[in-house]
Amino acid sequence: MVLASKLRVITIFVSSPSDVKEARDKLDQVIDKLNRTVARYNGLLLTTFRWERDVVPEIGTSPQGVIDSQTGHYEVFIGIMWKRFGTPTDQAGSGTEHELRVALSQLSKPDAPRIMFYLCEKPFYPNDQDLEQMPLVKTFRKDLESHGIVTAYCDLEQFAAEVEEDLIKIVFDAVPGLGIAPRIDEPRTRISPEPTIPPRVLLRTATSASAQIRDLNPLERVPGRTLNMGLTDLELDYICKYAIDRGFIGKLTRKELEEFRNLLSESAEKRPQIRVGPFWLSRYPVTNEQFELFVAERPEFKTSAEKDKAENNWRTAYEDSGPKNPVTYVSFRDAEEFCKWAGGRLPSRAEFERAVRGLNDTLFPWGPVWEPDRCNDMFYLGDRQTSPVDAFREFASSEAICDLTGNVFEWVTDSGLRRGVQRVAGGAFNACAVLLGNAATSRQAQIDIYGWDIGFRYAVDIS
Repeated sequence: MVLASKLRVITIFVSSPSDVKEARDKLDQVIDKLNRTVARYNGLLLTTFRWERDVVPEIGTSPQGVIDSQTGHYEVFIGIMWKRFGTPTDQAGSGTEHELRVALSQLSKPDAPRIMFYLCEKPFYPNDQDLEQMPLVKTFRKDLESHGIVTAYCDLEQFAAEVEEDLIKIVFDAVPGLGIAPRIDEPRTRISPEPTIPPRVLLRTATSASAQIRDLNPLERVPGRTLNMGLTDLELDYICKYAIDRGFIGKLTRKELEEFRNLLSESAEKRPQIRVGPFWLSRYPVTNEQFELFVAERPEFKTSAEKDKAENNWRTAYEDSGPKNPVTYVSFRDAEEFCKWAGGRLPSRAEFERAVRGLNDTLFPWGPVWEPDRCNDMFYLGDRQTSPVDAFREFASSEAICDLTGNVFEWVTDSGLRRGVQRVAGGAFNACAVLLGNAATSRQAQIDIYGWDIGFRYAVDIS
């Protein structure tokens, strides 16, 4: 063991807004562990500099100026950010932004610090101050990622594991003869693994045309996890407040608000904690061109609308939209027939909610907060009709599944309903998706109905 007097000190400057104190404390725990193990036995002592703990009260030109004057040389810069950007300074939008700029300005020097940044993606329900700060965080993150590679984490344990691994590499780099640990060059902001397409053997009964369907609409693997179905009290409060603040619904009396809240809760009926998945789910809703392949191979097949000789059916909707738009005017039975032909089935209500919530258990596919430009619903500034299923692919779920919110309602199965009734979920282009397109909300529907706002996607069991 190396004596304490001979230890080489590596100072780690910690920069972050006030809302990630738990992460800063967790960082101290990780460093304490490393100092008792790998760092100490290799002649190193890791220390942190945190302004709230290490800066002596002093009057100067500004609070940030006092912090800067007491900040000495450091070998490592660690930044942490979540939902708050921070307090503006004289020279930057926040203290964290200022401190990062200072660190970046030293990169050309021989003793430049290693700069690492960790972004928390834990779901939260924002208050008014959070809503003001979030655009600043988003802009900062975009600028940050243009400078290099950042690490995303969802909880403190994941943060601890990530930062411990990175600091061990710092230790290896600092000790001659240990073998320099290479810097990680691949992006680390994506938490979920790259989507994989299931082997063809899983769909042994599929025809050549349905194999083409899987090329047009790949299946994504949805890992299994335990799910608490339905809306939590926090989610209900958030949806109600957002709907009122944005004028989706008028001002309500306390009694009317309670009735509205109960209506939302009933449409997202809570159920006991259940295990959902794993399963495969199509990346997109089934499109017009995919349904056309099915009908071409099954010329005797007629949809419910065609049997009823309705004025509109999937063919007329196809003419008014396009090949990449979701097929509509399909009943539950029509959707089931397609899924059987493709070697799959309709997803269950629980599977659909699992797909929307993703790995991070969020209310919407892209995260916990409603963003009006991330799906096609009645408030989207586009045509008041369906859109191509890949139009919002950059806002897919954590498993890379697209169009789960908005565009069209989607048929899902629910074994707890009376005969002749199933559910549609996901919201549509002519509906308020914040109310009807969240993870848990669905509506009952007669299995023989069809319309311009109802479509479906298919699922496959993992054998």
